Amino acid sequence: MWAGILQRKGTRREMNRRQSIPLVFNRVAERWWEWRLGIHSTGDYTSNQLELRNDGIPYDPIPFRAFFRAMEHVPKELLHGSFVDYGAGKGRALVLAARYYPFRQVLGVEMSSELCRHAEGNLQRAGAKNATVVCCDAANYVPPTDTSVFFMYNPFFGETMRKVLHNLRKSLQENPRVTAIVVCRARNFLAATLGQNWFQELACGTMLSEFNWHVFLTLTDRSRKHEHESGFGL
Repeated sequence: MWAGILQRKGTRREMNRRQSIPLVFNRVAERWWEWRLGIHSTGDYTSNQLELRNDGIPYDPIPFRAFFRAMEHVPKELLHGSFVDYGAGKGRALVLAARYYPFRQVLGVEMSSELCRHAEGNLQRAGAKNATVVCCDAANYVPPTDTSVFFMYNPFFGETMRKVLHNLRKSLQENPRVTAIVVCRARNFLAATLGQNWFQELACGTMLSEFNWHVFLTLTDRSRKHEHESGFGL
């Protein structure tokens, strides 16, 4: 009996140790990337401190490794238009998109003037010359018609998410094209698009046991018709 109890305790300790290693490695990686880029994009804020809408999510920057992991699955032909990050925060994703991908322009939509100020400083220090912070309510933002990648790191839910997706789809109607929607922690995005068939999942994955990311491709009217006729519609 005692041998069994000790064995179970040892197993739990081993599992905890294995789970903690990726977390420690991620903390080291976070600090290294901040140092390498010369930016400061961490910090704890509440929605009230940032004067966000009631359906805004408190600030939390995307892990560097998670950003690169998700972007690996974006088709290369979509990396040359405009990149739009909804809920840009202090600009971490903007810096990475501008520094490591050939986008024509990189735009970050952020409602908090406090975070916009930090983001502009980070973009300047990182030399992200083709990146711009747009300080406005994402619900009212109209993305450029050449946007090829829409990025969201769980920035909001509810009415704001619905309005953002409405404007996103309007952009696709005005200029029909295939785009990528990269969503990390996608629960709110998936809830707002439940039962809709204007996009399909290209890739997904999980990091650090609970951090999920998804890459979706939007469908043109022609591709939706083909999907429906083939019996593969969403």
